[in-house]
This record gives sequence, structure tokens and C-alpha cells, in this order.
Amino acid sequence: MKFRQRALLVICSLIAIVVGLVVLTGTAKVFRIPTGGMSPTIQPGDHVTATRIFKLAGKVTKGQLVVFNSSQANPRLKGRFLQRVVATGGDTVDSINDRLHVNGQPLPDRDGKTPRGADPRAALGWSLPKYPLVIPQDQIFTLGDNHGNSLDSRYFGPFPVDAVTHRPGRIILPLSRAGKIE
Repeated sequence: MKFRQRALLVICSLIAIVVGLVVLTGTAKVFRIPTGGMSPTIQPGDHVTATRIFKLAGKVTKGQLVVFNSSQANPRLKGRFLQRVVATGGDTVDSINDRLHVNGQPLPDRDGKTPRGADPRAALGWSLPKYPLVIPQDQIFTLGDNHGNSLDSRYFGPFPVDAVTHRPGRIILPLSRAGKIE
């Protein structure tokens, strides 16, 4: 075998090993989105890539999308959720005239409307957060982009940053929607 062929074989083998390790360790993962809680940003049935996050404290910022272990947000929940961070430690979330505000500013929705508080009819059996709510340090408050159809912090309150496991990056399927998530 010539030197170039051996070098190419070694390089391809190393790449295969690295990709295998990334997949096996969960460093990179693909999530299929089952619900419309993040519409229009992410649609039901979209497949999203996400990168595992280690030692996250202090590295989550408002506006970021995160994947988190929902049982750490509320023991009644199961699985992983993908939502947008709207408040971090020290921020004050308030419901003024049934509209959410963060640090006194109305929280704009993707369509320009301010999201409402939790729907009491949908909250049967939930102990809803009491407003105004100061988010404790090392905790976050998240919302789905589709505020009218999202089980989020309006229902289960803030939760530890440590619950965040991955940071989503791209939609990979369907190909018609493939691209970076904004």
C-alpha cells in the first residue's frame, strides 16, 4: 500500500472513532420534536441536533434554547423538553394584567404579542408560581415559543440550570426546514 493510501486509511479510521465516541457518549444527539410547544421556530416532527453541555452554571443566557431533563423541573414530568430561556438568576418575572414581564419589561412573543400567564384551566392540579417571582441564582425560567400551547415555567416554575443537558443547534429533518435554529 502506498503512503497516501495508508495515511487516508488512518485519517478515515480516526474520524470514525471520534464520531463513534461522540455518539456513544451522548455529546451529540438528535432529538425528534413531538409537540408544537416551540412552533413556529421548531415544528412537530422536526429532528434537531443538540450538543451536550458540561459544567453549565453561569453559561445560560436569556434568549438561548436549551434541552433539559423535565423531571428536574418538576417530578410529575418525564423526558426532555426544548424551550427558550427568558429569565436567569436574579431576574424578576411578573404577571401584569395577565401578561408576563421580566425585570419590568413586557416579554414579547414571536408574533409581537406579550405572552400571557398560565391558563388556569390547563393548570388543573399544578401548583402555579406566585408572581412577582425572583428567579433564584443558578435557576432559569423557560417558555415555549408557542405560548398558547406549551407546558413551561409558567406551570412548573423556575428550575436548576443543572437540569440543562444539551444546547440545540440545527434542524436536520425534514430537509425542507433544515438549517440553524434561531
